[in-house]
Amino acid sequence: MNSGNADPRVTTLMLAVTGIEALVLFGAGVGLVVQPAVIGAIWPWPLTPFNAAFLGAVYSASLVSAAALTVVGRWSPARIVVPMILVFTTIVLVVSLAHPGRFDAGWATWLWFFLYLALPINAAGHVWLYRGLPPADPEPPTPGFRGVLLIATAIFGLYGLALLIAPEAVGSLWPWPIDAFHGRLYSVTFLTPAIGLYLLSRAASWAELWTMGLTLLALGLLAVFGLAVTDVRTDRIDWAGPSTWSYVVPFGLVAALGFGLCRAAQQHRKRPSGPLAADGLYIAPRWLALVFGIAFVTAGLAGLLPVFTHPMPADAPHLHVDAAYGLLIGLYPVNLVHSLFHLAVGLLGIAAFVRPSFALSYVRAFAVVLAALTVMGLIPGLDTAFGVAPLFSHDVWLHGIEALAAAYVGWIMTAPPRSVDSGRARPA
Repeated sequence: MNSGNADPRVTTLMLAVTGIEALVLFGAGVGLVVQPAVIGAIWPWPLTPFNAAFLGAVYSASLVSAAALTVVGRWSPARIVVPMILVFTTIVLVVSLAHPGRFDAGWATWLWFFLYLALPINAAGHVWLYRGLPPADPEPPTPGFRGVLLIATAIFGLYGLALLIAPEAVGSLWPWPIDAFHGRLYSVTFLTPAIGLYLLSRAASWAELWTMGLTLLALGLLAVFGLAVTDVRTDRIDWAGPSTWSYVVPFGLVAALGFGLCRAAQQHRKRPSGPLAADGLYIAPRWLALVFGIAFVTAGLAGLLPVFTHPMPADAPHLHVDAAYGLLIGLYPVNLVHSLFHLAVGLLGIAAFVRPSFALSYVRAFAVVLAALTVMGLIPGLDTAFGVAPLFSHDVWLHGIEALAAAYVGWIMTAPPRSVDSGRARPA
């Protein structure tokens, strides 16, 4: 489809179908969050309380994208929303067809399959229809912002594929039991945003940034909120357990990314011209140093207090220094050396905040050291630092995320954003 208008209106069919989809998402998503027993009683298959809460979070977050397209009704944000609808509905359809025995006989099942046949066909037709239309805002993001979006794309995509391929293995990391059917369904939670984030990395209008930002913000907050509210009713979640934190922390980061994209949309709308720099995602090195400082001092002190550590399993690797050897909050392996390292790095971070001239060097050194620890944690023998300190298990992914954050602030986003009004750099 070609048009002289950079941001044309989408077809009436697309608006009508997406409007109906938004109504269904509202009933299913908000209903499962607010009245899970009522909606669960008419669901196409039996739902456990935590599966109902998570599906409610997913559908409520999806409602944001569908509502944005319905209300705006233009190519932006349809450029990212329509492919996301296609990915979401196609995967759900394929997974549903692969597990027919999970569905009850009745009108709800017939409605489910009707919707998940009609929606991907409609979305695929419009993806084809708009295949030649350029982005409404053709300016590409700056390399730093594009790097953030591509990293997020890779993380969402790989995790979604892991759920699709090995749902029970990946689902074992969640705080409630996940079977193969639900694990594969939940892959859309990550594969769908991966498509949207990738498209944003190529070009992004303010409407597209707002849409994706609000969608991720809703997903992250509602996923944690649903877990907490459901646990109030059931009292089944071990909030100090590793599976709970391996769920809460990633969805907290999803919400943080969504908030950052909303801030970027706000700044992007104000800019007169030029590449999208995403001021909303800028973090001054001294502030990141302070965050790391407080977090590492807290982790260091907690690792020295038995109340915050769980005993190591019997098959845990042997250490020459086994003092204070345990699982911090039941998740992260630490010992005396590891906790003292946390304290030292944390105190240096606080010092870097006090002396801003030292902050950039601190953040860069932090990135290098944590990247090295991440690699060591993957190699037998080195994963205990030759028996001195534990670097394995959940330490690996946490160290990796910390290294990526520090590398981004230390090397990619090195200059503070400029005010659109004054042209002067804002103080760090």
